[in-house]
Amino acid sequence: VGPADQALIEESTEMIVEQVETLRVLVNEFSQFARMPRAKPTLGDINSVIRETVAVFRNAHPGIEFSFELDEKLPEFLFDREQMGRVLLNIVDNAVASVEEAAKSSASPGKIALHSEYLADLGIAACAVTDNGVGVSEVDKQRIFEPYYSRKAGGTGLGLAIAQAIVNDHNGVI
Repeated sequence: VGPADQALIEESTEMIVEQVETLRVLVNEFSQFARMPRAKPTLGDINSVIRETVAVFRNAHPGIEFSFELDEKLPEFLFDREQMGRVLLNIVDNAVASVEEAAKSSASPGKIALHSEYLADLGIAACAVTDNGVGVSEVDKQRIFEPYYSRKAGGTGLGLAIAQAIVNDHNGVI
């Protein structure tokens, strides 16, 4: 095997590995969407889930500025910690992709902020994720929660559909 053939073999192997990983992610996402586990609510602190989510992304993306403003008066309430963690991971992952896309054409650092608030008069917790990324077009806003709809390269289109299903199961709105 000559050097040219060896380079072709290595390049082909890399492409196969990338495609297998893409398929693995797709199968995992589809599997989770197809059979969403029932929520197992326990009394918990959503602020701690937000802090943990920020820690995961902050370590993985040191070029992005993460911040949070958490309502410390937010009481504990019943929710499935694992599922709500999944919601936040999906949403923050989309925010990361958005700010990384914006960074290609801007010198401004990427910024992602998470906010929690207790709306006592309604008896609900509210969480928000904001970023300075490329944004979502009006057309995409109508479709982003549809299964298999994605504008991200390599996206499965299931992350936000799963997030919406989880939030709905918790009698929430996304």
